[in-house]
Amino acid sequence: FVVLFIGNFPYAATIAVVIGSMALIPYVGAFMGLFVGCLLIAVVSLKQMFWFIIVFLIVQQVEGQIIYPRVVGGSVGLPAIWTLFAVIVGGNISGILGMVIFIPIFSVIYALLRRNVYKRLDKKKISIATEFVNSKELVLTRKFNPHPFVPQGKELNERCEEVFSIQIAGLAQRLVHTGAKTAVVGISGGLDSTLALLVCVKTFDKLGLSRKDILGITMPGFGTTDRTYNNALDLMKSLGISIREISIKEACIQHFKDINHDINVHDVTYENSQARERTQILMDIANQTWGMVVGTGDLSELALGWATYNGDHMSMYGVNASIPKTLVKYLVQWVAENGVDDTSKATLLDIVDTPISPELIPADENGEIKQKTEDLVGPYELHDFFLYYFMRFGFRPSKIFYLANVAFKGVYDEETIKKWLSTFFRRFFNQQFKRSCLPDGPKVGSISISPRGDWRMPSDASSAIWLKEIENL
Repeated sequence: FVVLFIGNFPYAATIAVVIGSMALIPYVGAFMGLFVGCLLIAVVSLKQMFWFIIVFLIVQQVEGQIIYPRVVGGSVGLPAIWTLFAVIVGGNISGILGMVIFIPIFSVIYALLRRNVYKRLDKKKISIATEFVNSKELVLTRKFNPHPFVPQGKELNERCEEVFSIQIAGLAQRLVHTGAKTAVVGISGGLDSTLALLVCVKTFDKLGLSRKDILGITMPGFGTTDRTYNNALDLMKSLGISIREISIKEACIQHFKDINHDINVHDVTYENSQARERTQILMDIANQTWGMVVGTGDLSELALGWATYNGDHMSMYGVNASIPKTLVKYLVQWVAENGVDDTSKATLLDIVDTPISPELIPADENGEIKQKTEDLVGPYELHDFFLYYFMRFGFRPSKIFYLANVAFKGVYDEETIKKWLSTFFRRFFNQQFKRSCLPDGPKVGSISISPRGDWRMPSDASSAIWLKEIENL
């Protein structure tokens, strides 16, 4: 109708209705409409009748070869040529009903054939190129937040309040259910243990329990710096909890002697021995006081397996288990600005500015933190971005790589992103055995890696095809 109206053809509306109705008849219907249209227009002008025939043939070709196959085929995942073939075969066999039925049938056939082809290619070790996804000519106009777990503006305060409330509610329920008399928390002066302590304090307030039944245990070791040590003590004092200081140095030295390990070799045994000694202390004190060890590890660390198995990886209830590292910082800052006194606030803000470190390696000559986590496993803002789009949407590495380059343009170059993307997938798969035996914890947000919640994955799953795709980027 639009074309006929623009072309100023006579009886445009009538002819459009006739052709539309006749088109329901397979193959010949549209041409029957053409015949009727020609008769009506010929009464007025033979010249316009010839122009009408030309316009009709052009519109039919555009609709049949481009619009219909792409619109219908796109909705069922069928290429245009397959859609056209399905319509011809179906219409020839059963008319309109055949067209309707044969499109989904051909869609299933196409999907099965494509799967078979991919399997055969995989057996022959022929990879499918991802050049299109990573093409420099592909322009993405949509913006992507480099910190998908961290909302902007007013929404950030609302998110922090909601997340913190869920953590408190989860811990409160577990304390009431178990009848635990105390909450035992290892306080390092870092972000994660600080957030766990804040959750404990607010939970005890909510339940009307004394804060003195929260046992904050600081356990300085070989890598503890004055900054984190003093922040841990200052925070516990200002929050009014019970404080215990137990050095792990002598116990670790004795342990190194027992297993014949050179204390000057700062390898994984040296580091993990300290983490497990701390966990043993926390568990035993919890037994002494009829208490519960509250875990501090966060979602990002658990995704990367950045925790000592049966060390800081283990607790009796992990309040931070589904909080990503990029959000932990803002949660602590939000509590500092909204839920504590000025003294605690000053300490919390200094903790927020402290470099992330397990402090298992001795400090440098200036007493500063030498072992910085992000130097070893990569920036947490990148890993949280990878984690979000991998687990929330199931994107493949090539797409995550492309989106990361868009989101972090001017911050990280392509080689840096590729390097840490490979690290992420390698560690995510290799460290699943730690996540398979995680302690309970509240689910916060859209992503959880609890084996009792959203995530099911065998501990020996292979990352080979993901890493292979990253190599080919």
